[in-house]
Amino acid sequence: MTPILLLGLLAWLSAVCHWLGERWRVPVAPLLLLLGTALRPWLAVNWSWQEVFPLLGVTVCLSFFEGGLRMGSRKLELAGLSKRLVAICPKLGWVVMTGLAGLVLGLPSPVCLLLGAVVMVFSPKGVAALVARQRGGEAEEQLLFQECYLVSCVGGAWAALMVLVIHTHLSHPAVVQTLLSTTRLFLFGGLIGYLGARLLAALHSHLSPASREPACLGWVLLCYGAAHSVLPGAGLVASIVLGKTLSQRQVELPVAFYSSLQAVLVGILGILMGTLIPAAELVSQPFRYPAFALLVVALRPLLVLAATFRMPVSPTRRANLWAVAPRGIVTLGVAATAADLLSPEAIPEMAHLPAIVYWVVMATNLLPLLPIGPRLPSEK
Repeated sequence: MTPILLLGLLAWLSAVCHWLGERWRVPVAPLLLLLGTALRPWLAVNWSWQEVFPLLGVTVCLSFFEGGLRMGSRKLELAGLSKRLVAICPKLGWVVMTGLAGLVLGLPSPVCLLLGAVVMVFSPKGVAALVARQRGGEAEEQLLFQECYLVSCVGGAWAALMVLVIHTHLSHPAVVQTLLSTTRLFLFGGLIGYLGARLLAALHSHLSPASREPACLGWVLLCYGAAHSVLPGAGLVASIVLGKTLSQRQVELPVAFYSSLQAVLVGILGILMGTLIPAAELVSQPFRYPAFALLVVALRPLLVLAATFRMPVSPTRRANLWAVAPRGIVTLGVAATAADLLSPEAIPEMAHLPAIVYWVVMATNLLPLLPIGPRLPSEK
């Protein structure tokens, strides 16, 4: 099968998965991965992870840019709660998930720290699907989107830091190194995104209508690539700041166009990733991998409870926050990137990272759909 024919087939199959996800009101990431796993013997995809990474970079860039556009166009009603979630959940979650990875999976401490950072990268598409499924209100959706994008930036920054630490043969980063690395990444990525948005806003009105969208798309990719090439992970922050600043400066951009393009790329990428992970690897640890994924889901209510401690949060809103923390295709892509950058010959456990995150994606998207507890009506 030629590459063009393969991409066309994957795009069509991803459209079917998106249609089924909207019809059934379920996240699309599990559908894409399961379809890729099921079609692996027939598709016979001979691609390697290195050939998928450019597609992953474009997908991540557009996903976070679209998130910035949506964040800038809406006023966040629950700003105080958002700050508590972003301030507490990443730090506490990284520590607890690292410990769970060591206890359940038996991985070395550097790999556990890397895995704990990777699973902090959330899925915005999954957030929208689960909020609709839980009958949550617009305030909850805005709050969870804000947490999703900001915490994902933190997770990406810490994952990049852990890759560097493992390269230098250290067991863990120092606290000061972690703080400095995170601050430097956010400041640099934010500066690139802000300056890029100011320049594009100044040039936007001088461009012809036919050239505005190609110029904007190219500029978004350029800012992401420039930030990511200097500091890995800074491209996420640059994309969000770029989109949010353009939206706040009232630069008219077709959000639906970027959302549709990103949906196609996510669909193709998800099916490809499903075909690249061998089924034998997924079931090589039939107890440990699912057990870790279940613990990641069970950890979410504890993190929300810690973040909302002594805050006037209603049981309805807290229940909606407990159930929504999905990981997605980008999470699996970050895990595959880290596993590829670190030699499996030197650290054999790195080869298992994509399969572990595959189970986490399934659990965090599918378990909230089960009628385990009552579905509370959203607050008006």
